[in-house]
Amino acid sequence: MTSRQLPQSAVAEDSVLRPFRGLRYDPRHVDLVTATSQPLEATDTAGVAAALDGNQYNVGWLVDPLLARSDAPHDAATVTKRLAEWRRTGVVRHDPVPAIYVYRQRRPGGQTLVGLIAALSLDDAPERRLLAHEEVNPAVLARHVALLEATAAQPEPVVLVHPGSSRLRDLLRTRSADKPTMTIIDGLAEHSVWRVADAAAVAAAADLADAPLLIADGHHRYAAFQRYRGARGSSPRQAPWTYGLVMIVDATDCGLVLGAFHRVVPTLDWSRVRVTPGLQLQALPDEPAAMAYLRDGAAAPTRCVISDGTTWMAVEPLPAPAVADLAANEDPLASLAVAHLHHDWLPRWGVAERDLDYRSDSSLAVAAARRSGGLAVLLPAPPLDVVFAAARQHRLLPPKSTAFRPRPRLGMVMRHWPEGLDDLKAEARSPVRADAAGAAPG
Repeated sequence: MTSRQLPQSAVAEDSVLRPFRGLRYDPRHVDLVTATSQPLEATDTAGVAAALDGNQYNVGWLVDPLLARSDAPHDAATVTKRLAEWRRTGVVRHDPVPAIYVYRQRRPGGQTLVGLIAALSLDDAPERRLLAHEEVNPAVLARHVALLEATAAQPEPVVLVHPGSSRLRDLLRTRSADKPTMTIIDGLAEHSVWRVADAAAVAAAADLADAPLLIADGHHRYAAFQRYRGARGSSPRQAPWTYGLVMIVDATDCGLVLGAFHRVVPTLDWSRVRVTPGLQLQALPDEPAAMAYLRDGAAAPTRCVISDGTTWMAVEPLPAPAVADLAANEDPLASLAVAHLHHDWLPRWGVAERDLDYRSDSSLAVAAARRSGGLAVLLPAPPLDVVFAAARQHRLLPPKSTAFRPRPRLGMVMRHWPEGLDDLKAEARSPVRADAAGAAPG
């Protein structure tokens, strides 16, 4: 063995963050633009249809059960067969050696998202390392778990925010200055991936997960993998189900913007809103005035707007018993409109969370409310420091309280371990190179 080629175990055997053999589309068999996808949401039926219809190899077919196109119990098994066929025919291939990956998304106007994709240990005190800040929906979580159990695959990473590291910034900048392994342009942005398999870079990245990491996107994916891992009990340290697919971005230089998810309440009408104790309502003249009021909510995040598309009402919540304890205990949630909505107003309105619909675009939320005959509750983006503070205190915001954007393109780098421990042995036999990334599709 030369000094330029090291066994993987010598580089990352005990690492919290480690390389893995990424699963990627082979451009010799598919068009990467139509095979990969912008992140898909079950509520965006038009976007899902545009991605899947006529595109038999689109990555959306690997998460189809999560998109609520049907509730058939065999859906996850169908995805498993589909993925196996794609591997058999070469549509997707595992990279030949374990690697970490740099992903960059560049949009017109200069907005750039850059992150490090790797496998993160779930066995080394994850409750101290990973800071969750949102509750999960049990029904949605069950779908994620069923799909993970059936496929042994992670098509999409959990996005984690690192509080700031010069080592991470240097690694991302240095690697993204090289020629990328693959690049696609989808009309909205340029997406590039660099496969990094040299031992020095892998070693430099190994301890990045020692700092607390905020889950920005993927609470359901993370919770599902925790259940998947827990169901397997005691396991070898490097068993593939003890590591999850993540993308780590630097909070000080990552390009992420924190937005909000708005609520559509089809069963709600103005008569109930106007008699709600604790609400100060003020009429706004039009949508631009409502958006300006929400933007000012960055300094007053208890503010929100309620609208049916014709009438726009500014809301300033008064202290209510349901949130009084939060304020008394200096709970970060007491300063957020979304906490007032879920802890106080929804129960008063007789609205269950299962009756809500969610939109990250305020105009789409208002349009959905207009179609349903209900109301939209438009929320300001929670301040990032409040989100971090809540996560550090293990205080969970309601589901879909934050919308970190942009999200990475779906299907650029995936993870799949169909042979279980045999797949792990294959990784262990593959050397991490000290000089190059080796051949790969793309």
